[in-house]
Amino acid sequence: MSGNVIQKIAPCKALKPFIDCYWWFEPAQHNDAFSFTYNNMLPEGIFELIIQVEGSSWQSSDNEYWIKRPTAFVGGLFERKYAIRPEQGMKIFGVRFLPNTARHFIAAPLIEFKNKVVGLEEAFGKTGKVLEQQLEVPSEQLIATVESFLLHQLHHQYKEDVLIDKMVSTIMESPPSKLHSVAEKFAVHERRFRRLFHQHVGLSPKSFSRVVRLNRFLQLQQQQQQNLTQCTYELGYYDQAHFSRDFKQFTGLSPGNFNQFNRQFQLQLK
Repeated sequence: MSGNVIQKIAPCKALKPFIDCYWWFEPAQHNDAFSFTYNNMLPEGIFELIIQVEGSSWQSSDNEYWIKRPTAFVGGLFERKYAIRPEQGMKIFGVRFLPNTARHFIAAPLIEFKNKVVGLEEAFGKTGKVLEQQLEVPSEQLIATVESFLLHQLHHQYKEDVLIDKMVSTIMESPPSKLHSVAEKFAVHERRFRRLFHQHVGLSPKSFSRVVRLNRFLQLQQQQQQNLTQCTYELGYYDQAHFSRDFKQFTGLSPGNFNQFNRQFQLQLK
């Protein structure tokens, strides 16, 4: 078995404030019809545009009911873990947006994409359909094709909203234990607070904060800087039991079992 191939590429200057990176992914080769089942794909609250350049893949939230993903789609706004099963020989190209920036490229409220994968025509309308028709190009031309589409969308869909930018930044910098404190800080009624997150982020404030906190925990564990109890209080949880309950809903595993699983998974990726 050869290892997975992951390549990240920086976007053009005009898109850097909105796009984290472009990426290519080729799963490791196995001896059966599917390369591997990636069981613990964890939500990050990040919107992505995905193009399956070669092959297909299936996605499941329970490892029982599998749906075939479109050739090209948007997604990523998940609240719980999910699994992906790619075919042999699959090659994927992706656009990873920065948090709270996909709203500048898409007309619909982002809450419509929560816990879904959506084809490009449904997501972007006529321009999405045009992009789908332009994807039959050599790999080396794909980035230029997608960037041209994104620049067009940015020109027509840009939505400046300093307030939501500040609220998202506040949660990402230091996720609060009580979300109403963020609404109060910016003098926003809680109903408007929720509506802004639904429209521009695609998750409720509570779900977004939970995703941020639990991903922060995973980062701290990778750095091996703090033990579980220290992490629990740094992330704003009142006690370890509360944190463990959220973590199990997020990953399907306890923190200890997840760390063991993740170590084994990383070995399989090499």
